[in-house]
Amino acid sequence: MSEKNKKNFKLIIFDFDNTIGKLDVNWRRLIDALGIDEPLNDYLDRLDKEDRQRIFKIIEKNELENIDNFKPNDDVVSFIKGLNGYTLAILSSNSRKAITTALDRLGLLKKFDTILSGEDVERLKPSSNGIVKILDTLGMDKDETIFLGDSYVDMKACNAAGVRCVLSLDELKEALDCTNV
Repeated sequence: MSEKNKKNFKLIIFDFDNTIGKLDVNWRRLIDALGIDEPLNDYLDRLDKEDRQRIFKIIEKNELENIDNFKPNDDVVSFIKGLNGYTLAILSSNSRKAITTALDRLGLLKKFDTILSGEDVERLKPSSNGIVKILDTLGMDKDETIFLGDSYVDMKACNAAGVRCVLSLDELKEALDCTNV
């Protein structure tokens, strides 16, 4: 990787669930209870605003039900606590309340300049909608942005937005040229 690519990032976007930590949610049970026979993201993207809000209240309730069982990724949490000089954002399909509750308990809430939850975007990942909205909100350029996620959905969203995606903390550290952090 060239020196230029290692040092030009100003914005780091994090996925939340399975990246910063793991929510204790039985997604299969929730999807079955909702009577959905397709991926939840696809289903939500087809709903009108009112139905989508109704479903997100059910999702929020399920995410908060076991929030005390949230398992932080200690390495990622420690890394975020030590980050300075970067603009930080979260893009997640999870509910805003679950995200902010967990971040607050970890002492990370104030580290993030913006948080976009599933309720805040018109289309969920793998759509680039959320990434583009973060870039616009923060006035950042896609070439200055890197995304730490955990799945092909994150990669697809990043590819569609033209943003660099990494799937591990080690890759992120290497890209930021901070392997000893």
